[in-house]
Amino acid sequence: MGKGIVHQYHGTASVLFRLALALLLDDRPTDAHDTFGQISKGAPDYVCSLIGEYESAIPSYSDAVDGEIRQKIDARFDAVRSGTLGREPIPLAAGEGDFSGLSVMIVGPSRTNRFFPNDCVDQYVATGIECGISVRAYSDDVIVYGSEARCSDAAARKHLADFATAVEDERPDVLMLDCGFASNPRTITPAFIHDLRQRCACRVVCLMRDCLDDNVAITEEWITVADTLVVGDPKAAIYSDKYRDLHAKVLTLPTIPTERALYHGDGARRDLPLTFIGSVFHPSRPMVLSALLTADVAFEAVFGDRRRDVAPTKEGYVAFLRRSRATLNISVHSETERLVTARVWQAIACGTVLVEQENVGTASFFVPYLHYLPWNNVADIVQTARFLEKNDDYRKRIARAGSDWYLQHYNAARLWTTLLNHACSKRA
Repeated sequence: MGKGIVHQYHGTASVLFRLALALLLDDRPTDAHDTFGQISKGAPDYVCSLIGEYESAIPSYSDAVDGEIRQKIDARFDAVRSGTLGREPIPLAAGEGDFSGLSVMIVGPSRTNRFFPNDCVDQYVATGIECGISVRAYSDDVIVYGSEARCSDAAARKHLADFATAVEDERPDVLMLDCGFASNPRTITPAFIHDLRQRCACRVVCLMRDCLDDNVAITEEWITVADTLVVGDPKAAIYSDKYRDLHAKVLTLPTIPTERALYHGDGARRDLPLTFIGSVFHPSRPMVLSALLTADVAFEAVFGDRRRDVAPTKEGYVAFLRRSRATLNISVHSETERLVTARVWQAIACGTVLVEQENVGTASFFVPYLHYLPWNNVADIVQTARFLEKNDDYRKRIARAGSDWYLQHYNAARLWTTLLNHACSKRA
């Protein structure tokens, strides 16, 4: 458990937080919730606002609650029918580009952590192939996440030399880097990539999935060598006025592309209620989950060791989402930042209703109460889950509207066309 998860807690609160998290991971949500309650009043304001008062009961479900949610959803669908919705998607290129003869090499780690494959690189490769693009992955943990790979300095230099040889031999037109990491002498660096680009005349795309204030230095480092820097959020830190001169290099795209054959399509059996699947190593997530797991609502959460058992592969993860009637996402990452995560795209692609924390970024891609249901606190989540359980017709309408909007505006062909047009333009 790293420093980051408890960096906003000190002294006794830090100890209690670690204890509560351990209890949650040990499948003891009631004990975890009680322990979190002991530090709730001293938690950061933005975390407290998500939970609400620990001592306060969540209001019972009523006709008034049901009617209020129905009214908001009906208003959105009425606006679509009358042509008064007034919302346009973040534009991606229309149609499919002709990239025959163009080759792409995507470089990244083999796994996102000790257990799970690198779904970002995997999905880019799979969707690129779907779109008829010559794309392949070059996976090497040593040259990307040097701190996680145990080997000698001499071995690390050999890995770098092998990578350079592969690029020089293949000479891809576009070199894509999954580069959400700080470089060091044992890994690829911007200077190393710059030299390689000069020798091989390739364009460089840097994928920066989590462009946040606390890691913007990494973004600053990699944008120096990028022809295109891809971020998944229109409110990413790199879009601040401080970096105005670099904005022409930045491109906002879906956080992760999705394979049509795997994610999209009918026939899923929706035998699970509202679910959450993911990491709990963030100050807000375990508190929210412990509150939901002890509330009077149908809810299932998969994290920790159980996640490794339930969904160890991309296919297992997608299968779980496709069984879920609704999927919870917690987008908060700091007091001021909420991130459009990969789960937003994966859930909507799978046809499960996304129950998403209020987030300007997500609302830039999709329309709340039309393509997904927003929430501000635990009570909102509980009432939304109850609504969906009682109103399956509304659940199906929202799920279909979200999936259709996704396929129309953000499909893999549009994503790849937009990306390659940007990377290969003469602007850079």
